[in-house]
Amino acid sequence: MKEQIKSDLKAHRYNFKHLAADMGCSYEHLSRILNGKLPMSYNVAAALCKSLNKLTSNTYHLTDFGY
Repeated sequence: MKEQIKSDLKAHRYNFKHLAADMGCSYEHLSRILNGKLPMSYNVAAALCKSLNKLTSNTYHLTDFGY
């Protein structure tokens, strides 16, 4: 999933730092979550979907992240 997100962001000239800023979290925290070092909470998954949908014009759902 991380590579898909990276590709979608790159296609719209964004990166993970832009995504983290839009979500209101640090890049380091987002990185730990996407690399599986921290569990993804429901609130983070919801913020991730909202930000990805806004930045990439794609449709991400909570089910994409296990919720």
